Amino acid sequence: MTNDQITLGLGGGVSFDSFVGGMQRFQNLVKALTDELGVSKSVNWSIHDLQAGSALVTVKGEAENIADVECVVRAYERVGKALELGSPIPYSSRVAEPADSLTTLLNDGISYFRFQTIATEYTVSYNARDGEFAHPPVVPSIGSVKGRVQTLTERGSLRFTLFEYLRDRAVSCYLAEEQRELATSFWGKNVIVSGTVTRDRSTGRPLTIRRITDIQPVTPERSGADYRLARGALPRKPNSPMPEEIVRRLRDA
Repeated sequence: MTNDQITLGLGGGVSFDSFVGGMQRFQNLVKALTDELGVSKSVNWSIHDLQAGSALVTVKGEAENIADVECVVRAYERVGKALELGSPIPYSSRVAEPADSLTTLLNDGISYFRFQTIATEYTVSYNARDGEFAHPPVVPSIGSVKGRVQTLTERGSLRFTLFEYLRDRAVSCYLAEEQRELATSFWGKNVIVSGTVTRDRSTGRPLTIRRITDIQPVTPERSGADYRLARGALPRKPNSPMPEEIVRRLRDA
């Protein structure tokens, strides 16, 4: 499976200014990593997916030699892991500076941010300014999410975006290679996706689904018609009182 995408997600109170600031820092970090690894001339990054309502942006690298892209993605994962643990960034200062600048977002209403790739994800709630760790802002657990498959990556990697029913927010779903046909058959449909669901601790909103075990179609429901389905369930006998008369008798008793 080609690991050619990197994602940054912001959580908490994301204002317009903090979103724009986060995207600028994200761009600076991706550029610094590409320069640090000496592949800036061979790798081009483009926006692959942008979910403003979920404060989520994914960029995809393209190069003649895909290994150049994958080495940057692995470096991005190492930076995310270092920030999650509060440990030193394992690269030079030209990478460490934009990486550390992301943590200043935590002083601007954002409670956490997430480094995501096809292979893994890291959540950063470490505040570099005051040196404190918050409670883990996201919680993984086995579960299911119902929604519509809106975006599907069919080439190179297996990732799709599920818009959940409850909040109409994007949930990033990652599949194994052998599940390719399963994913393509459900594009644009309402489904229930089961697997390891990472949720926002404070709101319960699902953020990602990994190690997917099942995808099932949702049977269409006859919204607002349930009471009509019960009509005629019991036959009315001749000379029986009408329902409204029965209700009136019970009320006046």
